[in-house]
Amino acid sequence: MLFLLKKIFPQLFISIILEDKKNIVKASIYRGSKLISSNEKTFDKSENLLEYIKNLSKHFLFYHTALFLDAKEQGLIPSTNIQDCEHFNIGKISL
Repeated sequence: MLFLLKKIFPQLFISIILEDKKNIVKASIYRGSKLISSNEKTFDKSENLLEYIKNLSKHFLFYHTALFLDAKEQGLIPSTNIQDCEHFNIGKISL
Protein backbone atom coordinates (compact mmCIF):
# COMPACT_ATOMS: atom_id res chain seq x y z
CA MET A 1 0.00 0.00 0.00
CA LEU A 2 2.81 2.39 0.86
CA PHE A 3 4.44 1.78 -2.52
CA LEU A 4 1.20 2.73 -4.27
CA LEU A 5 0.88 5.94 -2.23
CA LYS A 6 4.43 6.96 -3.13
CA LYS A 7 3.57 6.59 -6.82
CA ILE A 8 0.45 8.76 -6.46
CA PHE A 9 1.52 11.47 -4.02
CA PRO A 10 4.45 13.79 -4.71
CA GLN A 11 7.67 13.15 -2.81
CA LEU A 12 10.13 15.81 -1.73
CA PHE A 13 13.86 15.10 -1.83
CA ILE A 14 15.96 17.61 0.13
CA SER A 15 19.76 17.80 -0.05
CA ILE A 16 21.55 19.95 2.51
CA ILE A 17 25.14 20.80 1.60
CA LEU A 18 27.20 22.29 4.42
CA GLU A 19 30.19 24.36 3.43
CA ASP A 20 32.48 26.67 5.38
CA LYS A 21 30.78 30.01 4.68
CA LYS A 22 27.41 29.02 3.25
CA ASN A 23 24.80 26.28 3.33
CA ILE A 24 22.95 25.14 0.23
CA VAL A 25 19.55 23.47 0.07
CA LYS A 26 18.52 21.67 -3.10
CA ALA A 27 14.92 20.48 -3.23
CA SER A 28 13.33 18.33 -5.92
CA ILE A 29 9.74 17.17 -6.13
CA TYR A 30 8.94 13.89 -7.86
CA ARG A 31 5.64 12.17 -8.60
CA GLY A 32 6.44 8.56 -9.38
CA SER A 33 9.62 8.79 -11.45
CA LYS A 34 8.76 12.16 -13.03
CA LEU A 35 10.51 15.34 -11.88
CA ILE A 36 7.87 17.98 -11.12
CA SER A 37 10.12 20.83 -9.96
CA SER A 38 13.55 21.57 -8.57
CA ASN A 39 15.08 24.57 -6.84
CA GLU A 40 18.17 25.64 -4.93
CA LYS A 41 18.64 28.19 -2.14
CA THR A 42 21.74 29.40 -0.33
CA PHE A 43 21.76 30.42 3.34
CA ASP A 44 24.37 32.15 5.47
CA LYS A 45 22.71 31.21 8.76
CA SER A 46 21.76 27.66 9.66
CA GLU A 47 18.69 28.89 11.59
CA ASN A 48 17.15 30.22 8.37
CA LEU A 49 18.00 26.97 6.60
CA LEU A 50 16.26 24.86 9.25
CA GLU A 51 13.17 27.05 9.19
CA TYR A 52 13.01 26.80 5.40
CA ILE A 53 13.22 23.00 5.52
CA LYS A 54 10.55 22.75 8.22
CA ASN A 55 8.15 24.91 6.22
CA LEU A 56 8.87 23.07 2.98
CA SER A 57 8.42 19.58 4.42
CA LYS A 58 5.04 20.45 6.01
CA HIS A 59 3.44 20.38 2.56
CA PHE A 60 4.39 16.77 1.73
CA LEU A 61 3.30 13.39 3.04
CA PHE A 62 6.61 11.83 1.98
CA TYR A 63 9.94 13.63 2.17
CA HIS A 64 13.55 12.46 2.26
CA THR A 65 16.44 14.51 3.62
CA ALA A 66 20.15 14.00 3.03
CA LEU A 67 23.00 15.89 4.67
CA PHE A 68 26.23 16.29 2.71
CA LEU A 69 29.54 17.80 3.62
CA ASP A 70 31.58 19.60 0.99
CA ALA A 71 32.88 16.37 -0.60
CA LYS A 72 31.67 15.80 -4.17
CA GLU A 73 31.67 12.00 -3.86
CA GLN A 74 28.55 11.88 -1.68
CA GLY A 75 25.10 11.28 -3.10
CA LEU A 76 21.59 9.97 -2.63
CA ILE A 77 19.41 7.89 -4.91
CA PRO A 78 15.77 6.93 -4.27
CA SER A 79 16.41 3.18 -4.06
CA THR A 80 18.15 0.56 -1.94
CA ASN A 81 18.35 -1.94 -4.80
CA ILE A 82 21.90 -2.16 -6.13
CA GLN A 83 20.57 -2.89 -9.63
CA ASP A 84 18.99 0.61 -9.73
CA CYS A 85 22.37 2.33 -9.34
CA GLU A 86 23.11 1.99 -13.05
CA HIS A 87 20.06 4.16 -13.85
CA PHE A 88 21.81 6.99 -11.99
CA ASN A 89 25.23 6.45 -13.64
CA ILE A 90 26.73 4.89 -10.52
CA GLY A 91 28.93 1.88 -11.07
CA LYS A 92 28.73 -1.00 -8.61
CA ILE A 93 32.44 -0.66 -7.90
CA SER A 94 31.84 2.89 -6.58
CA LEU A 95 29.70 1.52 -3.77
